[in-house]
Amino acid sequence: MMNTSTDQVKSNYGGERDGGDALSTINPDDIASISLLKGASAAALYGAVAANGAIMITTKSATAGRISVSVSSNTTVETPLSLPEFQTAYGSADNTYSWGARLDGRAKNYAEEFFRTGWTTNNSVSINGGAENLRAYFSYGNITSEGITPENDYAQHTLNSKVGFDLFGDHVKVDFSAKYVNQHVSNQPAAGWLVNPLTGAYLFPRGGDWNYYRDNYEIYDPNLNANVHNWVNTSLEQFDNPYWILNRQKPISERNRYEFGGQVRYDIIEGLSVTGRMRYERADDNFKHNYYASSTANRYPMGRMKDNRYFSEQLYADALVQYNHVWGDCSLQATAGASMTRTQSNDVELWAEGTKFSMTDGKPNGNVMYPNLFIPENYYANMASQGLTRKRLNSLFATATFGFREGLFLDVTARNDWSSALAYTRSYSFFYPSFGASLLLDRFVDMGEQVDLFKFRASYSIVGNDVPAYMTNPLYTLGAQGAITPPERAPFRVLEPEKT
Repeated sequence: MMNTSTDQVKSNYGGERDGGDALSTINPDDIASISLLKGASAAALYGAVAANGAIMITTKSATAGRISVSVSSNTTVETPLSLPEFQTAYGSADNTYSWGARLDGRAKNYAEEFFRTGWTTNNSVSINGGAENLRAYFSYGNITSEGITPENDYAQHTLNSKVGFDLFGDHVKVDFSAKYVNQHVSNQPAAGWLVNPLTGAYLFPRGGDWNYYRDNYEIYDPNLNANVHNWVNTSLEQFDNPYWILNRQKPISERNRYEFGGQVRYDIIEGLSVTGRMRYERADDNFKHNYYASSTANRYPMGRMKDNRYFSEQLYADALVQYNHVWGDCSLQATAGASMTRTQSNDVELWAEGTKFSMTDGKPNGNVMYPNLFIPENYYANMASQGLTRKRLNSLFATATFGFREGLFLDVTARNDWSSALAYTRSYSFFYPSFGASLLLDRFVDMGEQVDLFKFRASYSIVGNDVPAYMTNPLYTLGAQGAITPPERAPFRVLEPEKT
């Protein structure tokens, strides 16, 4: 499963978002089991992405038997766990900070009134069943949520289907799967102090008229012919009216995710099988964040438009030969295979801002025709950027585990990767092995009832890793107002793969 997170928080001042990851798109009611794959085995099968292990999430599959229908629904209610301790004894001397004269009584803590009771409802329905040679599983789930901050809403819809059938007397097993997820998030909480409603809610001057600014977060400006920000102090960027932020600087994100997979397994003889798998994932993200005129200490006097489109896809395919055999006190589990992983992403961002547009002596001044009209045609000049990433990784790998009396185990793995990210270098191919041994001493020596498990384990492993795409061959990029920008760094043609 590829991580399609976008715009992770990276600003010192905040105001950005965490785009989430692919795990958030899984319907909890579709999960059959979760396991951890640790150590060398994970790295051998999945490469550097599993250098620290892998979380294996197995979703429910189609099973033979009578058709069964499962329906579930649950709702959780949430409130803030804790709030900062506020001083309520002193008012404001400058209508901004709460360190003025002592109040006649205690000021009300309006931060408590800012939050609301949040709730999340998770509904799911699934259908499962079929004959021995043909079985199917279908599920639909939806999550609806309102956060503890006003105007924060979340909705997710998930469709999942799996079909499996057997051929040639159960020697061949074929499985197909398809999944679609739609996510919609409105007013996702921002990190830091910029464009964060909590800053204004926490710093509102003690003794001030909170209800007035809550009900009148905007007022009409006849000069602009539009409503503008209304607050105790509109000159501080970090101190906006929380309700202006929630209603007039509202970020909205939409995600559509598609997954398709197939697997064919042929059992040649008992203990020996050949498997071919292929999986395709695609995610389309659309993020819009418009600022109405006068936002952020009037940094955007006519408003600001921001539209970000992010596309990513991954194609994974592998072929495996697996052999499992037990004879007497000995056992052998071995896997050998080859895999191909191709990833691609494209990020396009369009934004525009500025002062009111006019023409003076035939020369343009400003940039915005009309306030709060968030379309490209409303701006004299737009700014755009585009990022493109393509990467391919081909691999050969093998693992083997030898066991003796279910108490002594010897492990060996080997993997070789060929990475397109290391093209134009001598090290585009890199090999990394691992060795391990474990001993359950209690299986060979009677240690009494007081000892349930006595284990020794030793291992040595090397994990290889490549570099981000285009470090060895930088690309030209699309810059502001359509400018083509040449690379700012020289190609690194002497890079070596990382090995740990």
